[in-house]
Amino acid sequence: MGRDFGSALFRCPLTKLTQTCEIRYIQNESIHAVKIDCRSAEAEILHMALKVELKPGERIILGDSVITNDDQRTRLFIEGNAPILREKDIMRLEDANTPCKKIYVVVQMMYLAVDAKRHHELYFQITKEVLEAAPSTKDYLDAVNNRILTGQMYKALKEARKLIEYERELLANAKSG
Repeated sequence: MGRDFGSALFRCPLTKLTQTCEIRYIQNESIHAVKIDCRSAEAEILHMALKVELKPGERIILGDSVITNDDQRTRLFIEGNAPILREKDIMRLEDANTPCKKIYVVVQMMYLAVDAKRHHELYFQITKEVLEAAPSTKDYLDAVNNRILTGQMYKALKEARKLIEYERELLANAKSG
């Protein structure tokens, strides 16, 4: 018998499946967090919290709030759908001193915004300028664009980091050459 978690009741008999098949089933059904009880061969939806460990003085953005840790190491368990950025992933406007870093900041604003579309015009303006100046960035920009178009904003930030690294290489080659 499945367990009732609010409005959803899930009963998934997996008795004759291997663990690999169970994992495939879970992925295909878009079940995000699953606990398999092998004795009763059922899958239950669980609400999994994101565990974030903060160093002393470290900051994170949680939704539209900035949280600063005190002077001790802290572990937080965060549940919900609010966007979260660790300090190492945050780029301040004043640090966006290259075109690709500006793209990162705009993607960051999209990730944190309630309505990401309000930043699209600026994003596409900057990406157009970057592409015209450095056509070799096309594959990197395509990767960022694809993540944005599929709503994977955090992964778009990761792709934008790769774009910044590539820009750094281009600038280093231009200076040495």
